[in-house]
Amino acid sequence: MTIGLRVFAAVVLILSPALSKPETFNGWDVARFQEIADSPGRAWVDFDVEYPPGSLVLIRALASLDQSQNAVVTNHRILVATSLLMDLAISRLIWRRWRPESAVTYLVLGSPLVVFGLVRFDLWATLAAVLAGVLLAQPVCRPNREAQLRWPRALGADALIATAIVIGSLIKLWPALLIVVALSVGRLRVAILAILGGLGAGLVWLGSSGTDALNQVMSLRGATGWHVESIAGSITALVANEQSELQAGAYRIGTLNPELVWMGRGLLVVAALCFAWLGHRSTNPDRIGLIMLGITTALLLSSPLFSPQFLLWLLPWAAMTRSDHRLSFDHSPTNLLGLAVVLTVIIHAIAGPPNLDQTIPALGLLSRDLLLVGVIIRSAIALRIRDRPSRRPEDPLGPDRSRPWPTGAQA
Repeated sequence: MTIGLRVFAAVVLILSPALSKPETFNGWDVARFQEIADSPGRAWVDFDVEYPPGSLVLIRALASLDQSQNAVVTNHRILVATSLLMDLAISRLIWRRWRPESAVTYLVLGSPLVVFGLVRFDLWATLAAVLAGVLLAQPVCRPNREAQLRWPRALGADALIATAIVIGSLIKLWPALLIVVALSVGRLRVAILAILGGLGAGLVWLGSSGTDALNQVMSLRGATGWHVESIAGSITALVANEQSELQAGAYRIGTLNPELVWMGRGLLVVAALCFAWLGHRSTNPDRIGLIMLGITTALLLSSPLFSPQFLLWLLPWAAMTRSDHRLSFDHSPTNLLGLAVVLTVIIHAIAGPPNLDQTIPALGLLSRDLLLVGVIIRSAIALRIRDRPSRRPEDPLGPDRSRPWPTGAQA
């Protein structure tokens, strides 16, 4: 049923007569994609771009498929169809690595956000991140008589994981958090390869586009206000006599305070270190999902920009935790995340982005944020569960940590 809902939504978005004219997409992401593709000169140098280089590659690849006056409509349809495939591929990966219930959980949690995900690149980056997470959860190696041949295979597997992390980070920056996860679960080589790959790609990017390119991405083309859906934006809407206004493609309110922005980034670092430590000590067989869920949720709450589609980043990791038989639903972070998703969609359906600065929507968004704080807390608590062994003793991330990895294995 959840897959049918996705297919139905995609068909409506593709075939609806209301979405058959280019002017219909004014204000949509795909219109901004087309504007970037049509701009002369070099991105980040001759004109500002708020997307990382991986997204720019996708934007130009998408725009190259149709260069007629109806290009925006064609690009929209292709984006919806390919994003649907990405979404289904994510659920398939979760199904194969974890229990079928986990894949169903992912599909159910994401159902209210279907439209938000199909018209953007968030699912593309999420697929790369989930692929890396699935591979991280595989055994490092299996003992055999050809110990001398194990390390090339292990090195190739680690390079594949690092490549997935780098690709995801080039599309959307957040998959780089998997480097922290890799360090937490003892995959040092994966972390080193991902860092080196990311630094190499970053140097090429900044070398060809200038150092201001990173600032354009981080600040969304120099936006000066708090996104109205962020914690600071909701509080500003409640305590200040101000109204939000459309700025750089998002409704913003007030003025960004650099000290508060850096404080938020500092809190994110603290959260990442705490979850890395908890994950390193954890015996939970699905700790990868819990670590990533906790850190990514902390990223969203500490950011000056919090769009509803960002919740898609959390869903696969929450779904992974449903495969832990020791974690009851009442104590799982999944139910709180589900409530946060539903509340976000209801607020958007009733108020809409232009009116999120009103009292009731702002209070609703703050309530959503409190639910996400609960997700972080429950993820941390789940990492401490160690009273019963995993039901999958072959899992390398299971509770048997009394013995080191097999001789010759590399982290």
